[in-house]
Amino acid sequence: GYVSHFVGKGHLGYATTDHLPIRRGFASHFGFLAGSETYAHGGGDANASAGAHDLWRDAGPARSDVPRMTYSTDAYAARFVEIASSHDPSSRLFVYFSVQNVHAPYQDPPEDDRGGPWPDFKLCPNCTYAQMLWRLDAAVAN
Repeated sequence: GYVSHFVGKGHLGYATTDHLPIRRGFASHFGFLAGSETYAHGGGDANASAGAHDLWRDAGPARSDVPRMTYSTDAYAARFVEIASSHDPSSRLFVYFSVQNVHAPYQDPPEDDRGGPWPDFKLCPNCTYAQMLWRLDAAVAN
């Protein structure tokens, strides 16, 4: 068998907590359950106790992760690295890695880390898609 983990968006929803990925064969889960989420703070405000958030870790809301999630792709990539780094290589590993880049809503990565190796991207007012794709490439490169 495999040790399996679910990282990212799911569009799964759930009728009860028995329907969460962690209860469906995954050793861990970090991500969204519904659709139409923004890229930051679990779809809500940076304050985890204000408003609604759809960010889950294992069997419950990931409130402690909400303030740190400035861009979901980065958070998912970091979780993937945690899983891979701590995995026992004597067992097989499967990670369902489902980031939302490049998917509506189109949102730029945080300003302090845009452009990567292409500084002109920072000056392009219509390059949101390219910024998002670059961020996905950087996440996969990890």
